[in-house]
Parts: sequence; structure tokens; C-alpha cells
Amino acid sequence: MDVLRSEIRQSIRQSDSHPAVADDPWEVDEWLRRREAALKDRDELAAIEREIAEVRDSIEHAKRLLVQALADVKVAFNADADITALTSFAEDALSAFHASANAAIQVEMLRTEVAERRHALEAVKDAATAWSTDWETVCGGCWLREIGQAPNVGAVAEILTVLERLSSAVEAREGLVDRIQKMEKDKVSFETRVHELCASLDLATDGTPLALCQAVFEKIKSAGLDAERLEKLKRDLDNMRRDEHALNVAQDLLVARVTQMLEFFAVATLEEVESGIDLAARHRDLANAIAEAEQELLQITGRGSVAEVEEMTASIDRSELEEELAKLAPVLDDQDARCREVFHSRSKAQDALDEIGGDAKVATLEEQRRTTLLEIEESARRYMEVRAGGAATEQALKRYRDRHRSGMMARASDAFRTISRGAYQGVAAQPGKDGDVLIAVSASGGSKAANELSKGARFQLYLALRVAGYHEFVANRTPIPFIADDIMETFDDFRAEEAFRLFAEMGMHGQVIYLTHHRHLTEIARKVCPNVRLHDLEEVGKSATLHVVAAE
Repeated sequence: MDVLRSEIRQSIRQSDSHPAVADDPWEVDEWLRRREAALKDRDELAAIEREIAEVRDSIEHAKRLLVQALADVKVAFNADADITALTSFAEDALSAFHASANAAIQVEMLRTEVAERRHALEAVKDAATAWSTDWETVCGGCWLREIGQAPNVGAVAEILTVLERLSSAVEAREGLVDRIQKMEKDKVSFETRVHELCASLDLATDGTPLALCQAVFEKIKSAGLDAERLEKLKRDLDNMRRDEHALNVAQDLLVARVTQMLEFFAVATLEEVESGIDLAARHRDLANAIAEAEQELLQITGRGSVAEVEEMTASIDRSELEEELAKLAPVLDDQDARCREVFHSRSKAQDALDEIGGDAKVATLEEQRRTTLLEIEESARRYMEVRAGGAATEQALKRYRDRHRSGMMARASDAFRTISRGAYQGVAAQPGKDGDVLIAVSASGGSKAANELSKGARFQLYLALRVAGYHEFVANRTPIPFIADDIMETFDDFRAEEAFRLFAEMGMHGQVIYLTHHRHLTEIARKVCPNVRLHDLEEVGKSATLHVVAAE
């Protein structure tokens, strides 16, 4: 440490540092750090001063060039001004130059455009004069000359529009006249054909064509039923003939068999044949019993033939055998019962031994039994929860339907009564196999299911339900458009008028749009709802589509 300190003091004395620094090494370290920072700052300051000098030289050079350029273009400026003022003078002069150049170009373009427009104006005037001459020539060469002077284009356009509408009206009239003529021809042809059919069917020809046609239908229906009955009788007769043939064949076979049996037994009646068959059966049974007894005797005695058995039994006393049999019978019965008991006990013991086993099967079975019981309990609990939830949901839905259906069904009944013009009193719902069934209640007190109604009445019922549903919807929600597409195809004018009256009432709550191809419905809509909006869309090659929109 002393050596290092002496070396540090020696070095510091040779430098320009303060003498007090040499006494503390930490001061020496701080002095060296400040010295390095000062040297670095001095180098940076020198670099900045050099850069400033270079920038000043560049500015002086640019000023001389700018003064020379302004003097060349003869722009007034102050020669003693700084570079910023000179730059401003130069930019102003450059902007003025560009503005003058653009103005010159614009003037030249405008001159060219004026010349072109004058030329176009002269051409248009010539074309207008030629067109006026042609227009007067055309008007003078057609029926327009009857007006006295050539009409203007607007008047002719209106005339052509009216002519176009008149043409479509004439075509429609011709179409209707043609349809009427065809319908009259069809009517005459129908009446002629009906009278011909009545004459061919021997029916009276007095009465209206519809009544005669109905009589022809009844006659044809009766003839059809008679033909069906005749066909059925023919089929029954053929079946009976086939059965008769089969019975005859069976009878012939039976007679041949009976004859063969009478000849075989050499008798005259079937009773004697039956007696012979019974005797043959008894003989066969006795022969079988004798053969079984002989076989049993041979097995018991161990002899080879029945003759040997007879020789053996001939020398035996019958009374001794009976006494021995009497002694052995109880013993045999007792041994037989004992044998059955022992076999039963052995079987039970073997079954118990098989059930026990020598492994962990019992524990496994007990574990499986407990697991199965837990699964059954969990499944039962889950099943009860699902059933309870389903029952609660069904009950809630039923209450919701009952609470909301009454108002909706009442509104639907009113709408159905209005559309049908009182022919039906209303609508009801009855529970069926697959859900509720709609019932239409007539004014006379009867009722019909929806699928039993005519097509027109069924459409009226469905429209009444949709009207009631729309009112139910807009009562609690934001109204939406109600769109119907030609649903009055089966309605007469009176029911169509009532339907449009309902649409007008719905239009007070939301927008109602009705699409139709029938023009007479537009007149009915305008009559019922004066503020209705009619949109006639006509496309080339297609029939007109009329949109009837009830104003909201």
C-alpha cells in the first residue's frame, strides 16, 4: 500500500492537478473521471463549432447564388437582406411566375372551348331546323294533320300514352269477348252433350242442364256400383267353382281309399273296417309289450335267449320267489329314497362350493352389486328430476296457452265471423291425439274440423288466425310488415271487402302489404280504405303485378 501511494503521489506531482488531491486515492479517482468527461466535452464542442462554420459557409454560398438568380430575372430585392428574406422574395417571384403561366394556359383552353362550342351550337341549330322540318312533314303525313298545325312533342307523347292504354284496354276487351263467346259455345256444347247422354241412358230430357247432369252422374254412379257388384259376384262364383272341383277330387280319392280298405279287410261297411283297424293296433301294442318284457328278462337273467329263461324259471318255486320279492321291495324303496336324498345333498354342496370359489370373485360381485345399486339410485333420481321438470314445463306451457289462447281465439272468431259474413260464428280448439284441433262453429249451430271445410272456408279460417296472431304480436312488440300473396283467390267480392276492412284495421298498427294479379281487388281495396297506396308494376313480356299497401 505504501509503495502504491508513493507511486500515485509521484504521478500526480508530475501532472497539473491540485496538490491536495494526492493525499486521497478516492479524490484521485474522482479527479480522473472529471478530467475524462471534460476532455470529451471539449472534443464535442470543437466538432460543433466546426459544423457551425460549415453551415455558415453553405449559407453564404447559397445567398450569393440566390442574389445572382434574382438579379438575372430582374426581381427587386434588398441586397443587404438575410437569406430568409431573399428566399421569401424568390418564392413570391416563383409563385407569380407559375400563376401567370397557368392563367395563360387557361385562357388558351377557354378560347379553344369557345370555338368548339360555337361550332357545336351551329350544328345543333342546323339539326334542330332539320328535325322541325321532318317533324312537320311526319305530322302532316298522318292523322295528326287533322289538328290543324303540327303539335308539340309533349302533346304527342301524352296522346301516345293514352293510345297505349287504349290498346291494352281494347286487347283486354277482345280477350273478354273471346272468353265469353267460348264460354257460350262450351255452354251450348255442354247442354247438347248432356241431352245426348240422357237420351242414351233413357233419362228424361226436361229440366235444367245442371239437374240433367246430376241425373247423369247418379246414373253413372249407380252403373259403376252395379258393375262392381257384378264383378264381385263373378269372383265369388269362380271361387266356389274352384272349391267344388277340389271337393270332387277329394271325394274321388276318399272313395278309392275306402274301396281299398274294404277289399283289404274283406268287409262290407266302414264300421267293420274301423273294428279291424282297432284290432290291428291292439295287436301291435301287445307285440311291442311282449318284446320289451322279453328284453328286460334277458337283461335281468343274463341269458342269451327266451328259451333259456323259460328253462331256468321252470325249476324255481314260485312261492319262494314271491316271499323274497316281498322282503326286497321295502328295502329297494328305502334305498331308492336314500339315494335321491344323498344325490340332492351332494348337488347342493357342489353348487355352494362352486359359488364360493377360491379367488376374489365374491368381493368383486359384492362391489359390482353396490356399484349397480348406486347407479340405479342415481339414474332413478335423475329420471325423477327429468320427469318432474318435463311435467312442470308441460304444465307451464299449458297455462301459457290457456292464458293467451282465449284472447287470440276470441279475436280470431270475430275475424272469421266478419270474413265469412256471418256464415260461421267463430273458431274453437279441441284436444286431439296429436294436439289441438281447430273447429269452425257454423251459424246454424253445427261444427266442422278445419280439414273438413271447403277450400274457400279453410282459407278464410287461416286468414282469421293470422290476423288474430298479428294483433297479438304487435300488442307487445315492435310492429313488423304483414305480407299476403293472393290469398283471396277463392273469395267472392263481399268476403274480399270484409278481408280488406280487416287489413285496414291492421294498418292502424303496422304496415300491411297485399300482392295480387286481379285488378278488381284494387277497386275493392280503394273503396274500403280510401288512403290505400296502389303500386302497379309492369314488366315487358309479363302480366301486371299489383301491390296493394295499406298505409300505416
